[in-house]
Amino acid sequence: AIWVNKQPLMGVLAAFGFYLFLQVLAAVVDPSTILQGLLLKIIIIGVFIKGINSARDAKKYREQLAEMGATHGKR
Repeated sequence: AIWVNKQPLMGVLAAFGFYLFLQVLAAVVDPSTILQGLLLKIIIIGVFIKGINSARDAKKYREQLAEMGATHGKR
């Protein structure tokens, strides 16, 4: 959570990668778990995708604010 405040995109991508790793590991250990909780897995992946998009937007806004601050300070 602390890392997400500093670099939201990398934090969400790391969490998403970890979640996918755990799901693949569970599927390898017990293939019957692939379909168990499928709706919940789809919802979680959707939330991660929404988080990735939000983190990208936040990065764009931060860059725009930094650019505006830099040009505003030169005037």
